[in-house]
Amino acid sequence: MFSRHTRKSWFRFVHNKRTSIETKSTQTMSEKKERAIMAKLNSINLNVDVNSVLKDAQNAGIDVSSVRCFQNQITKYWRIEDLMESYAGVAARYSAISGASTGAGGVGTKLALGGVDIAHMAAQLYRLGQRLAILNGIDPRNERQKEKITEIYLYALGFDAAAQAVIKSQLLKASAIAGKSGANNNPVLRLIILVAEKLGTEINTKKAAQFIPIVGLFAGAGANYAFAKVAANKMIKTYKNDYFRSWQATHS
Repeated sequence: MFSRHTRKSWFRFVHNKRTSIETKSTQTMSEKKERAIMAKLNSINLNVDVNSVLKDAQNAGIDVSSVRCFQNQITKYWRIEDLMESYAGVAARYSAISGASTGAGGVGTKLALGGVDIAHMAAQLYRLGQRLAILNGIDPRNERQKEKITEIYLYALGFDAAAQAVIKSQLLKASAIAGKSGANNNPVLRLIILVAEKLGTEINTKKAAQFIPIVGLFAGAGANYAFAKVAANKMIKTYKNDYFRSWQATHS
């Protein structure tokens, strides 16, 4: 018979071994998920082409030749609003397509693609934020203005000041890592992944119907579309309010 001390030591050894295996398994799954997310994000051009937005604006009847020109378009702001709504619709539809592909496969697809799905939506909304910024005379190529664009983006996705501070702190830590690899060497990628991680729990609880494949096809698309539309509308409203405040400040 084993002594009480021996049995305790054995149980402690088994418990520690199991914990170690579970930790390694979790890390492996996390690494695989991040690689899958990065592969998806790398297929998306996260930095919007300013000239393409200028061209769209010109085709919409807005006389602009640079980002700064948008600051003097208050009499034609309704045209800017129309274009913002158009961009928002495109972002929401792309998000819905991603949600449908995740929901269609049921449990297996959900577990494999859930994080990728949310990261894809977060990326589409990030691109939308840049387009809306340009239309309101804010240049995403300017580092100071880029910070403002990020703040509006995070606010629209439901992150309050405290949550934004946590994300910014994590981004600073990632940027300080020596020999950076993966998402850590690209601040935009890191931002999208952090946003996807923090949105995941909230959105996924609203998408429980995805565990039923047929219903999930529509639930996934609908949930993504609805979330993207709400976030897009918050961005549009914030940029519009900021535009008119800035105009009044410079013309008073």
